[in-house]
Amino acid sequence: MRLFAQPEATPSNLCQRLADQLSLDTSEMTLLGKPGQRVVFGCSNKIRHTLSPEHGSITFANKTELVGEWICTLVLEIDRDWSWQSLATVSFEIRRNNTELVGTIEVKDTVSLVAAKQADRSKTRIVFFDLVDPKDFTGEFPEPMSLIPLNQFSKPIPPPRIRTRR
Repeated sequence: MRLFAQPEATPSNLCQRLADQLSLDTSEMTLLGKPGQRVVFGCSNKIRHTLSPEHGSITFANKTELVGEWICTLVLEIDRDWSWQSLATVSFEIRRNNTELVGTIEVKDTVSLVAAKQADRSKTRIVFFDLVDPKDFTGEFPEPMSLIPLNQFSKPIPPPRIRTRR
């Protein structure tokens, strides 16, 4: 229930709960990797957000926009050293049901200062956020959508091993 001239109630720990589920650190509305862990973020344009220049942190614009929505995450791990530079500028395209482009992920040649502390340089985590409005599903409970990461290599080499986390 919303009272006149009162802000809509939101869970105060929304970002903290999201960070805990994804093994990330948080600072207010910003998510970032834990010290020594390289994380590259991507996000669909359905969520207002800001990415840091190296895409090592993401800041959501408003907590109230996220309440009552389904936040879908795609987490990938690339088992390659940080010095591996075979990905194109737009490294991955995320498509819904193999047609609709949801967003892109850019793996930059730079890392955040948080990642550089006590660094584990053997892998890179990629976290992509999408938002689904539950009001779009009025019939039966929705089937899982397939979000397909399509990698873009700048040089023809064997693709990296990518493991998804559930």
